[in-house]
Amino acid sequence: MCRFKKYITLAVIVPVLQVSLQARPDTTVCPRERYSIQELQIDNPWLNGDNAAALSYNSNYNLSYAEIAAGYSEGAFKNVYTANTDNTYRLTAESHIKVKKIRFYGQFDYSYNHKQDVQWYGLLNPYGTPFFMADSIPGNYNLERFYLSGGLSIPLSAKWTTGAYINYNTAAGAKGKDLRNKNTFMNFRIQPSILF
Repeated sequence: MCRFKKYITLAVIVPVLQVSLQARPDTTVCPRERYSIQELQIDNPWLNGDNAAALSYNSNYNLSYAEIAAGYSEGAFKNVYTANTDNTYRLTAESHIKVKKIRFYGQFDYSYNHKQDVQWYGLLNPYGTPFFMADSIPGNYNLERFYLSGGLSIPLSAKWTTGAYINYNTAAGAKGKDLRNKNTFMNFRIQPSILF
């Protein structure tokens, strides 16, 4: 009889503990079940700027995002420098993390494009310039891009906050048949900031 009372007591207490544990709020998790980086940037518009010190005004939870994507496109209706077929592969990761009072931000983006039968494609970004490279020989073009970005924000006092961004962007592209058409690009930028 005593053993039976123990089982009844456990059968009543365990579900009550589970309900109380589930009902307890957790401040380290997002308030919604699904919250994206894009929604975080809409809720905190200063994240789209160049002032890293503004990271300290983010919401009070950590958020990370990773994506692997692949794409394929083909067709005859295209710009003169667009490939007949284009295979794209991409890996992206982005994160906002708070450790004590310090806010960290990091982003990594890698993309690889294999373009087939490309003509007039002599620049890494032909959409950003009014000039063409005179290359009418069709060929395969491989383009690789890396983008790394990091930032931190440290509150110095109740009114002063400092921060910094570091961005590294590089790309390399070359045509398989005609290697004279090789492009490399590198951009490294450090942006210190302060808020009052």
